[in-house]
Amino acid sequence: MLEWIRRRLMQRIQTKRSGMQKFQGEICPNIAEKIDKNQKLSRTFVATWDSGHKYEVDCGVRKCVVVDLREWTCTCGYFQLTGYPCAHACAAIGVCRLPIKNYVYACYTRAEYLKTYAYTITPVPSDIYWITTEEESINPPAVKRMPGRPKKLRRKAQDEPKKGQVSTRKGLVVHCKRCFQPRRNSRTCKNPIHPNSKFYKAPEASAAEPIAESSTQPQSTSKGAPTAQSTTMTSKQARKPVHGTNMSGGNSADATTATATTATAPTITDVLHKLRPKRSKAIQP
Repeated sequence: MLEWIRRRLMQRIQTKRSGMQKFQGEICPNIAEKIDKNQKLSRTFVATWDSGHKYEVDCGVRKCVVVDLREWTCTCGYFQLTGYPCAHACAAIGVCRLPIKNYVYACYTRAEYLKTYAYTITPVPSDIYWITTEEESINPPAVKRMPGRPKKLRRKAQDEPKKGQVSTRKGLVVHCKRCFQPRRNSRTCKNPIHPNSKFYKAPEASAAEPIAESSTQPQSTSKGAPTAQSTTMTSKQARKPVHGTNMSGGNSADATTATATTATAPTITDVLHKLRPKRSKAIQP
């Protein structure tokens, strides 16, 4: 790859030098062609001399520029940017009848161009024809590992910003998400939670709580003794085990049928049938 680049550069330098040697002009052909275009464009311009070294060039309707031939400047900036006269400068140079080549930078001349390509790249033979020496071969310097963790980031310049355009919280006032107070943190805040905070949980009011409270309260009676006796009797009856049931709460099959029969109450039709009077049978003759 490097050998190919070297040969290409050697060929390019020789081509550029031989081509410019055949050219007989004082200014390089590319720059001379651009100056000719500017001269043709300046034919419609009117330059007015101020009896010094400045000219006011009228380019059209309500458009005028100032050309300074001593400083080689123009209001459009093309003259001082490129190094050869623009169209406005060509109009001013044509009024004073001076040669345009006197207002072209020296780097665009034929003589400077030949000086640039005066040097050549020397041809190099193949490595099989190189002369071997008995000198010690050049080795790379020994790498000494420095103590500490190696740096991953490059060393920035003094005038380069450290973090670029990273936004920070410097100068901002932090507010707590629990109580919405300034200069507090939700992790260490002990104030009550604000209703608009996301940590706030509204109390759930259930309708079963007042009913349960009313059922647990004892009913008011005129006599306190019978109520206490009835409560003690019901507690004793609750403690008695049912026949056929285990203490753990398991029931047998007989106990299940007994409880089923005792649990069924007589219906209204059965009661009316018992209260209905029996009809006497008719005496047959």
